[in-house]
Amino acid sequence: MEALVKKYTKAFKSNKSMSPHKLRHTYGTNLMEQSGDIHLLITQLGHTSTTTAALYTKPEQE
Repeated sequence: MEALVKKYTKAFKSNKSMSPHKLRHTYGTNLMEQSGDIHLLITQLGHTSTTTAALYTKPEQE
């Protein structure tokens, strides 16, 4: 998966580094910002705890 992400990041000539984890986190953060639904986020990302999913509610703390 990581090799595919790097391959397609290069194809777009992006100067930003990208990883599968970063893509997942970006998706989770955007989903939370747009929907505000923590239960949807838990379902989409496969979390079992609202504590873990809460990391996506305030991404500026990272």
